[in-house]
Amino acid sequence: MGLCLAAARRYVNTAGDSLAARAAALFDSLRPGLRGDLRVGVAFRTLRLKGDPRLCPYPETGSSTLGGAEDGRTRLYRWRLFGIFPIGLEEGGHAIRPDPHDCQREKRVALGGLQRKLVVGEHGLPEVAQLSVIRLGDLLLGVVPAEVTTRAGAQIERAIADSARAAGLEPRAVTLVGLANGYMQYVTTDAEYGEQSYEAGSTLYGPNSAAVLAEELGKLAASLVRSGASPANRVDSITAYPGKSQTLLPRRTSGPPPERITRVVLSQACAGDTLVVRWRDLHPGRLVPADGPVLRIERLVGERWDPVVWDDDRELEIRAVRSLGGRGYMWEARWHHAERAGPFRVVLVARAGLPEVTGDRVGC
Repeated sequence: MGLCLAAARRYVNTAGDSLAARAAALFDSLRPGLRGDLRVGVAFRTLRLKGDPRLCPYPETGSSTLGGAEDGRTRLYRWRLFGIFPIGLEEGGHAIRPDPHDCQREKRVALGGLQRKLVVGEHGLPEVAQLSVIRLGDLLLGVVPAEVTTRAGAQIERAIADSARAAGLEPRAVTLVGLANGYMQYVTTDAEYGEQSYEAGSTLYGPNSAAVLAEELGKLAASLVRSGASPANRVDSITAYPGKSQTLLPRRTSGPPPERITRVVLSQACAGDTLVVRWRDLHPGRLVPADGPVLRIERLVGERWDPVVWDDDRELEIRAVRSLGGRGYMWEARWHHAERAGPFRVVLVARAGLPEVTGDRVGC
């Protein structure tokens, strides 16, 4: 396990270094072309999907969606009624209706007409799409609240570029930004829709969805170019069902206050080339590593303890383990010390209302 973790850590660090170096080099290469007269603008509109005559009147999920995508099948994938009769819980195959006569065409709608009655109100499917085209000089960004397939994305990008040219701008590039300002699941082309893959089953408003988005974003691009700046963007009201408020991240008031907590190093051990330390501290929310140093590790050199690493080092990982109730919270640090020899000791850095605490020496 230690060898696997070390190899994984080396790979992640190498990949991170490579990506960071590429990004830094790209950023530096832009310096000669920087200018102060870059034209920036945005065109925005709220498209009401439900009731648009170009789309299906109701958003409906296909049976292929319930079976899951290729890289994440659900337990329902290829499930059969009574173990005999297929009901379309797959990509393609029985998920394709043999009689595509209505708006959803080839899509076998999950649960049939019952879906419209069950999926309503706060549990309903999206009824609007907030669309934008953003201009950064001669670069245009199309913004959609969907996961768009490669071919559907190309169709939309072409529509934006063609409309911009017709309005007088030859864009250097057009790029689509998906999953922004909402989520209407997937959007496929008309041809892809007929295959009823997972993505096609998740194209809620039918086979014309990509064409409608392309048309609307094309209009926004033209209005943006013609106006020379951001046109007047009217923002329509949107009915939302946010549901019950939930706390996702720990609050600053979580757990006992500092004066009731005694910080103490609970354990120190060496696992191969990794020093593992656990200690008791404040609850997450009150103790946030990003607010400042939490600990440092010192090495004994002769008769002097010298700091060798702080918790902002990429070889040192800190995580909250579990609550200890009124006594505080258990935290863990793992430090990959490579070829550096100990002995070491851990020092919990003094913070607001918390004294410095030094652990025992440990040989590695």
